[in-house]
Amino acid sequence: MRPVSDLLAGVVGAAVTGYLRVRKSAAMQAATRRPGAFAGLDPEHVWVESEGRKLASLLVRGERGRGVWLLAHGLGENRWQMASRAEWFRGRGCSVMLMDFRAHGESDWGPVAFGRLEAADVDAAVRFLNEELPGEPVSFCGVSLGAAAGVMSRSAERFERLILELTYRRLEDAIMERARRWLTPLSFPVARAYLRRLEREAPGTDPVGAVSDLRGRVLLLAGARDPYSPAKQTRDVARAASVELVEFAGLRHQNLHRLAKEEWERVVGEWLAPQSELPDQLVGQWLVDASGRVAPDNVTDRIWDLVKHRFSLVAERDSGWIVLYRDPESLTYWELTFPQGDVHGGGPPMLTKVGEDLLGKLYPDLPSIGS
Repeated sequence: MRPVSDLLAGVVGAAVTGYLRVRKSAAMQAATRRPGAFAGLDPEHVWVESEGRKLASLLVRGERGRGVWLLAHGLGENRWQMASRAEWFRGRGCSVMLMDFRAHGESDWGPVAFGRLEAADVDAAVRFLNEELPGEPVSFCGVSLGAAAGVMSRSAERFERLILELTYRRLEDAIMERARRWLTPLSFPVARAYLRRLEREAPGTDPVGAVSDLRGRVLLLAGARDPYSPAKQTRDVARAASVELVEFAGLRHQNLHRLAKEEWERVVGEWLAPQSELPDQLVGQWLVDASGRVAPDNVTDRIWDLVKHRFSLVAERDSGWIVLYRDPESLTYWELTFPQGDVHGGGPPMLTKVGEDLLGKLYPDLPSIGS
């Protein structure tokens, strides 16, 4: 049965390859016809190497210290799909990078696997950004294939924030939901054969598991009528990872920013806005009840919630007993310390805002806020 299964998988693989080659050719022709399409962003055309392949990318420099957003398109699309989002992020002062995945746009050809292999392209782009914009925190916005590649990349745990649009739950869902739309039930074995081949050639985790392991803040965006990534499946991802999900009424597997621009920008803008004003210092305490049991107070719980779910880890000193975090909402820096270090376990934590003057002395390699 294996030769038959391989033959069936090859049929689907050839169809996917043909589709991508047509889309890639159209993207390159469009780039030739409209060379100034991104002129308003004043981008730099750069090439990123990923596993021996050259990836066509655009880099738009923003204000130093405002961070950079890596934008990743969907299957059969290219960096043009993310242009309007790039303009919006650039308008907020951020740097932006738009990339063409392998086998897409103007990038070199290469095998595709609904994000599992393309995750290496995300890692290559992040390495480039770390070298080109050292010290700038990197956030990620991806659509469909791009979203899956982002969360399955090795860089995922270091992203400060992630906006994942139209992402699938599991690889099986991505393949079979498309099969249900375009094939008859009698043809489903062909789709499953292709799925098994992808599992062999590109083993890995699925978004539903990968999102749960992320350290940065996550926002899921879904089309309420999406046939390829049904809203019910996206809700499963949101529940499993305890992250926020916003569904766009009436929309399918489409460009959410193009079709619901005002709503997209309102939702994302509110999500990016500071959630609350913090005092310059939070000092935790350990409380002892009548039975002698030690428990953290509310301030201690808030400190740990901030460093785990809102702040981004930046650096450490004093053998790890002093940890520097960045608040992506206020663009401020905070040090986590343990004043009662002689107590077992280090004692209760303290979180202190670090001013720019002291920050520059303690961490001279960090970019200056607002410079």
